[in-house]
Amino acid sequence: MNFILTITIYPAIVIVHEKYINPLWKKISTPLFKLCKRKKEEEDTDELPEDKQPEKKKEKQRFLEWFFGNPWNWTVDKLKIPIIIVFGIYAVFSGWRASELSPLTETEKWFGDGHYLQRAWEMIQDKYVAGDYDRAIKVKFMYGFDGLSKDGIGLWDVDDRGQLEFDQQWDLTTATNQ
Repeated sequence: MNFILTITIYPAIVIVHEKYINPLWKKISTPLFKLCKRKKEEEDTDELPEDKQPEKKKEKQRFLEWFFGNPWNWTVDKLKIPIIIVFGIYAVFSGWRASELSPLTETEKWFGDGHYLQRAWEMIQDKYVAGDYDRAIKVKFMYGFDGLSKDGIGLWDVDDRGQLEFDQQWDLTTATNQ
């Protein structure tokens, strides 16, 4: 949003400021600044003898001051109408393109089907629980087993979890097991 404001509204604000506000401000502030500057110069020069009075120098402008003060300002002043027309056309075009936006109809794909990141994303969605209730792990509480036998099962075999060994002496009818 800041970018859009910068390229559309800011140039118009600069033009309005330079045409209307800045001349009014100069009319009001120039006499005040001259009065303050004159008083300060009088105070500063009163302390020095006349032969040691400083010479008034005009400061040389730096590149950016020169650029924005001379060619930039001249260009904006001479081309203000075309600038306003171009930005108006751009604003209408941008509004038309923004009105064409609609919600997604399918999941967005950032990479091609064979890309390794796309395959990893699909594997994560298909093989891991991601919050859907129908794909959640179902837990059953079982009582009366002694342990899990993993005889003959490799450490890295995730599909075969082993065989459940039940406790033959376990009795559900006792009060401690209920």
